[in-house]
Amino acid sequence: MAHEKLEFTNRYGEKVYGNKWISEKDETKGVVVIVHGMCEYSFRYNEFALFLNGNGYDVYALDHLGHGLNCPNKQGLGIWPKDGFEKCVDNVADLVNDLKRNKDAVYVFGHSMGSFITQSYMERYPGVVNKIVLCGSSGPQILHKMGGFIASMNAIIGPNKPGVFMNKLSFGGYNKLIDNPVSKNAWLSWNEENVLKYDKDEYCGFIPNKLFYKSFMSGLAKLHTKSNLAKIDVNQKVLLIVGQDDPVGNYSISLTKLNNIYKKRGMDSKLIIYPHMRHEILNEDKKLDVMNDTLNFLEK
Repeated sequence: MAHEKLEFTNRYGEKVYGNKWISEKDETKGVVVIVHGMCEYSFRYNEFALFLNGNGYDVYALDHLGHGLNCPNKQGLGIWPKDGFEKCVDNVADLVNDLKRNKDAVYVFGHSMGSFITQSYMERYPGVVNKIVLCGSSGPQILHKMGGFIASMNAIIGPNKPGVFMNKLSFGGYNKLIDNPVSKNAWLSWNEENVLKYDKDEYCGFIPNKLFYKSFMSGLAKLHTKSNLAKIDVNQKVLLIVGQDDPVGNYSISLTKLNNIYKKRGMDSKLIIYPHMRHEILNEDKKLDVMNDTLNFLEK
């Protein structure tokens, strides 16, 4: 199984970097595009990518703007332009379109912020990919609508300064149900080793700029409007996976609501809630269950 650095030119003529893992199987079943989360990077999915490789899938993953390999020497970490969310959606679309020239079957796996980028992708580019997995995601929440307005007001002064206020507003309450948390990021995982590794990683857990939050929260606010949900291809097959103790989707309540929305539209949508797992279910002790469920969804 060969891992390589990915260099991709998007529609704006910009170089975007990431990682790719090419299966050594004689015949591949398709390609999975991984869309990573906020304040992390694509190589954190190395174990999952190798698992997919071993089962006959090539894997591609771009680092988002202001993340990972797009920030050499940590310069520019967390910095987005005002249209950063939309550009990240377009980057996914451009990569998928490029891959579809050579692969009939293309799937998208989006985690956390990557799942919201993927939800937007479903609405803006309907019917392009075969199947979609939304991991650690959320459906409609009041905070999404309020957050867009608050983030916009907060970015009026010093838009390129760290968004400390929005960061606290977004994540400050995520540990509230955890007794004696080992870290401010304990909500990520029951697996303390994973949490501490995240804490020590200089390319994780940074505070993005105010424009990042303005763009991201504005993007969230648009996701679950009736007009945008109506754009999704009703033939789109979707798997929603979440830890029962994940605060991002309001402890699976919000994601259950999203699953019901999709089903009412006539979509083939399935929700799996994993007990004793938090946000990063691919890094929990029983992560192999998550990987196998994802594989089964791709192959059924």
